Amino acid sequence: MFKKIYQNPKLYSIISSYCEENNVEVCLSKDLDINSDDKLIILKPDEHYSSKNMPKPPPSIDCLILVKCDNCKGYDIHLVELKDIKSQSGFDKENIISKFKTVINDFLQNEFKNIFLEENYCNFNCWFVSNPYGCRNMSQEEYDKKIHDEELKLDYFNSIKPFKFKNKISLIKPILPNPMISEC
Repeated sequence: MFKKIYQNPKLYSIISSYCEENNVEVCLSKDLDINSDDKLIILKPDEHYSSKNMPKPPPSIDCLILVKCDNCKGYDIHLVELKDIKSQSGFDKENIISKFKTVINDFLQNEFKNIFLEENYCNFNCWFVSNPYGCRNMSQEEYDKKIHDEELKLDYFNSIKPFKFKNKISLIKPILPNPMISEC
């Protein structure tokens, strides 16, 4: 799949060496070398869906991260939206959902289906990386519990229909800033 991505001019133009926007990032484990073109590719779908490429672009996520897995002979796919916000009023739930839908339904399953639908996937993750509640020194498990127990705005993502891509499903998972992507 990576070879096909490098050979496709539209996809090649949105390859990135990082997944960072809005002062929030996704970190890569030391085992994943961004300069190695056989284990990891980061794409920026929001650059593909931009006003410079189309008159009224649909909303789209910040990063699509692909990690080649040796253990399952496939790929881990991470769809990531990054937001540096200080309160839950800093994001629109429906807009976030539509960003993921655009990438899954149009980008992966329509426009570039000849690349993405021909592969096997080990894991499929949809992440909304943000800290709208100012949680500090909190584990991801504590954050998940806080969101659910206090019925915060982010808990809404647990109530929507999961996204499906090939034979995998994923909810939008609220993640504290700077999560780590590891080898699979």
